[in-house]
Amino acid sequence: MTENTDPIFPVAAGTSNDGIYRKAFLALAAFLLFLIPILSFDSGITDDDCIENEHGVRMMNYYLGRDTAAISSPIDEHGEWILKTRPDDYAANKNIYGGFFDMTCAFLYKYATSHVMGEYESKHFFVALSGALLFILIGLIAFRLTASWAVALLALLFACLSPRLVGHSFNDPKDIPFATAFAFGLYQIILLLQSGLKLSWSRAILLVAAIVISIDIRVGGIMLIMYLLFSAGVYILYQVAVTKEALSRYLLPFGLLVLISVSGYLGASLFWPWASKNPIMNPLICLRIFSQFTQFNSMELFEGIRVNNDAIPWYFVIKWFYISFPLFIVSGFFLFFVMWRWHIRDRFEQVFATAFIVLTVLLPLLLVIVQKSNVYDDARHLYFLLPSIVALCAIGWYWFFELLPRTYIWPGIIVCLLTMLEPMLFMVRNHPHEAMYFSPAIGGVKGAFKKYEMDYWGFSIKAAVNWIDKTDSVLAKGRKTKVRLWYGEQNKIKYYTDKSKNLEYILAPTASPEWDYWIMLPAESKHMPGLLENWPPPNTAHQIMTDDVPLCAIVRNPLSTVSEGHKATPMFASDDHMSKGLAYYNAKDYNRAILEFKLFMTTDSNNVTALNNIVAAYNLLGMYKDAIEVGSKALKIKPDFDLLKNNLAVSQEGLKGLNTDEKFYIAASYNYFVQGEYQKCIYAAEMILQTNPKSAAAYNNICSANNALGRYTAAKQACEKAQALAPGDQLVKNNLTIAVNGINAQKK
Repeated sequence: MTENTDPIFPVAAGTSNDGIYRKAFLALAAFLLFLIPILSFDSGITDDDCIENEHGVRMMNYYLGRDTAAISSPIDEHGEWILKTRPDDYAANKNIYGGFFDMTCAFLYKYATSHVMGEYESKHFFVALSGALLFILIGLIAFRLTASWAVALLALLFACLSPRLVGHSFNDPKDIPFATAFAFGLYQIILLLQSGLKLSWSRAILLVAAIVISIDIRVGGIMLIMYLLFSAGVYILYQVAVTKEALSRYLLPFGLLVLISVSGYLGASLFWPWASKNPIMNPLICLRIFSQFTQFNSMELFEGIRVNNDAIPWYFVIKWFYISFPLFIVSGFFLFFVMWRWHIRDRFEQVFATAFIVLTVLLPLLLVIVQKSNVYDDARHLYFLLPSIVALCAIGWYWFFELLPRTYIWPGIIVCLLTMLEPMLFMVRNHPHEAMYFSPAIGGVKGAFKKYEMDYWGFSIKAAVNWIDKTDSVLAKGRKTKVRLWYGEQNKIKYYTDKSKNLEYILAPTASPEWDYWIMLPAESKHMPGLLENWPPPNTAHQIMTDDVPLCAIVRNPLSTVSEGHKATPMFASDDHMSKGLAYYNAKDYNRAILEFKLFMTTDSNNVTALNNIVAAYNLLGMYKDAIEVGSKALKIKPDFDLLKNNLAVSQEGLKGLNTDEKFYIAASYNYFVQGEYQKCIYAAEMILQTNPKSAAAYNNICSANNALGRYTAAKQACEKAQALAPGDQLVKNNLTIAVNGINAQKK
């Protein structure tokens, strides 16, 4: 291959014009460190935002000696994540993650930024700062692979012109910080490999820090240890087998790398309270759970249909990267592999480091495909691959420019610039919803609507709240306008309504006149079949759009005073038990939700939507047998109901690991009572007495259920046994009084 001598494209540092590119890189890097955090103030709260923020506060309070929730075990006695059996135990569930970044943000807000910005604005500021650092690291990785600041600048431009990467850098509290820490670790490994495994104190400390922080954000950071030892091992093998260097020369460096790996692994427990209880095994337990993660099913909208997590096609991640990143990323990645053969004989350190970066892309993708990993949304969990992907794509374009004859250089540059212009204009038009970008290869967001997930996280909620707040003509007169959200974490709307003088957050049933506006997301079609096909919903006052495609709808309540003077379409049936059930379900009051769904079915006994909702609620209560009983009936009515099949799969899986001990039956007895299933309540209590005949709680539940059934004599007998076991229990006394009064009333 003949090298292009055009000075516009220097091959190595020190070549003509390379200093200009270095200055341009540094200037752009400094600008991004300022711009991205500033732009983050426009972004809204996402579902994970709320969860991670609470996790960080709990972690901070633990280290301040104020709370011990951070050491609660997220693992049950069978070694499984309690997310499935105890979904409402948020504190314990989140302890399966370390909390270095979240805790750091909580500390910084409490002691530094709370005087100048809000809690979530502060969190977004630091997320965005880590995002800007991620962009810079991408450029630095590209520089180390090519020794060219022109390539580094190109990689930095590619990173900051990738709308989804930019959008997530505003408010993604886990995927972006993890990608940044992981990229920093990769960068340190590249420097180590290119130095011939020469270790300095500073390099050792930085490697340990990268491993610790990565694991403490997501346990997958353990991959850095594997990459470090594997790449060093292959490097040593090459030097000994090919260049005939003495193996003894590398024994000490490799031993030090093992020590660094162990230090990083164990050091992660310093910022992970639950892991510190068993620093060796607990992270490995988490790694096993996440490699086989099945606890969450997003019912993904993919290629126009909703699919269960066990039906995700093998190419899911590849397809999402193809459709959600600009053409210069896809084409650059392709160019890299096409032109690799011309560079396979470059300087060994450069080729080896580049091959290492290729490995960091292909190996995780292969593992996801082979293990059939549970991936969802826009594959954001694999954004830690993007530093390697973007760096390689910049190299691919650079090699392409090198290969072009001199007369075709500028046409090639223009083609590249055009692929960069399209996403840049999208970001300008649609800020702060950059994360909603889709490639022109599938027709952009218009081509993606109703085929792929759009605003699955609530990016647009803040904009919707702002519209309601500022549109005075539709505000309720003489009181605050009440706004509701059904889908997802409620704080992502409440945080903003609480800041408004005009608005008030409300959690109210759908068919209630209490709310004025409902912010609806297309993602709600997971639970409302037909919603997307009939979008926008009735009584839509406004939609938050991205390139004329809706992210959410602001729906007026036809029963509210806000609708006076507006033409309103009735949305709800006169019987509002379904809407009340959904409201209770959303408030995580699953027993009352089941009761409302059953009341709804008194007039529509074959309603599969209600039956499916009951199955979902039973699952969340751990009542899998009941879920299967109800779900089997519903499946006979509608065999092709995918959401129901998904919920039944959860039921079957939950039943396998169900531990029917005393604790289970106490919970079941209580649940049955609230649901009005009094005979089942008695049965569950009797199961308790088979193993613990001195259970006052069991006798009390039998008493309560018999009272509800009007069987006061049986209730009195059970209450007397409960009172003998727990003489001071006021609840037992109350139930006994009800039973006695009932007996007296029957005698009259």
